[in-house]
Amino acid sequence: MPPHFHGSSMTKLLSLVPSKTNLKGTLLDDVRRFETIERPQPQTAALSRALKLGPSGPEIVETKSLSIGAKNRMNLVKIMLERESTLGSKSIEDIMDEDFFGTTFWMLWTTECVLSPYERTSSPA
Repeated sequence: MPPHFHGSSMTKLLSLVPSKTNLKGTLLDDVRRFETIERPQPQTAALSRALKLGPSGPEIVETKSLSIGAKNRMNLVKIMLERESTLGSKSIEDIMDEDFFGTTFWMLWTTECVLSPYERTSSPA
């Protein structure tokens, strides 16, 4: 797909600038060649949605399977379906199993929402 420069002014300007790689060409020729021949095809999906700091630098966090287990899933559903008045002053750690706080789901959720295990499951009145 050829590049789109949003008007003819940029096309005219690039056609006036000599190419650094081709003595008979222009910068416009270089741009068009790159777009049609050299440019890598775009990916259809992101390779990673999350990173974490590992022992030797950034590492990809696998998010396709968060593996929180059936009981923890049910507890999350329970939190979502309960009325705030029923949850009262219960904290997340009062409802979730200890192993939940070691899951990738918790790591992503706490990072995104700035949560701590001791925080309340409902909004303060």
